[in-house]
Amino acid sequence: GRFSDYATMDLIRPSLKEIARLSSTKGGNEARKAVGVEDPYSSDERHFLESALRRLIRRVAEYHGGNGDLPQITMDDFKADSV
Repeated sequence: GRFSDYATMDLIRPSLKEIARLSSTKGGNEARKAVGVEDPYSSDERHFLESALRRLIRRVAEYHGGNGDLPQITMDDFKADSV
């Protein structure tokens, strides 16, 4: 499926689905798709996306660096990251 490649990096589907939902349906002037132009990100949504992207980039590097014993990333991990 859409997120099957990420399963090997211990990412959970709810967090990826939330990233996909926000980036596809919201954003205001920064919207990725026309449907999101009318609906800007709230400060919490922006914080979540920024934290999530930093965490996902770091996880991809860890995974490709050969670290096979990585803890699962959860939605709480994204909320815990500071901006």
